[in-house]
Amino acid sequence: MEKDIVLFRGYNEGVNIEISSSNYDEILKNLDEKLRGNINFYQGAKILSILAPKLKVKEIIEINYILKYKYKLLVHESIIDNLTKNINYDIIEKEDEIEDFKKDSMETDSTKFVNRTIRSGQIIEYDGSIVIIGDVNPGAILRATGNIIILGTFRGVAQAGINGNNNSFVAAYRLEPSQLRISDKIARAPDKQVYDESINLPEIAKIVKDELIIEPYLPNK
Repeated sequence: MEKDIVLFRGYNEGVNIEISSSNYDEILKNLDEKLRGNINFYQGAKILSILAPKLKVKEIIEINYILKYKYKLLVHESIIDNLTKNINYDIIEKEDEIEDFKKDSMETDSTKFVNRTIRSGQIIEYDGSIVIIGDVNPGAILRATGNIIILGTFRGVAQAGINGNNNSFVAAYRLEPSQLRISDKIARAPDKQVYDESINLPEIAKIVKDELIIEPYLPNK
């Protein structure tokens, strides 16, 4: 494996990350090797950009959130803005950006993308699936006839499969819902919410054997 497929270039304003490979698994391994022993050096520095011409937008977005949630680095908001500014967020037919999450679930006709943090009191409803590129704060409500995917932390209320579809799911990089519903199954947050920082895996809520469960999302499971 090439030693320098991931390069960190420091500037006065922060750090640029340059990725020369198209092998996503090698990139993640190289990134972990560079950060694991030097995490204190990079914490506090702002990640200004991720330059990866050989990667898909989806993969760059995932790296962005791995840096933010796994390694606790400061990531400039403009990274996601620049990646997604040309996407039509209202309707995207069977968008392959979320295809990995759809493998064991229903096919929806359309998906609504929202590129911002959802604040308390905001309600988003859609006849199809919803993808939030950002966090969802307590007091925010998401309702969808299809799936709900949050590329960030989810702390609000989610209602997926509201037309009675038990194959719908809710997935997030971090699931800390105040209430979560799929079809007619409801789960509420425990009295004391505890998140295991050592897991570092996205989580998915789905109905299995007529029960709503939340578990780590394992693509090869």
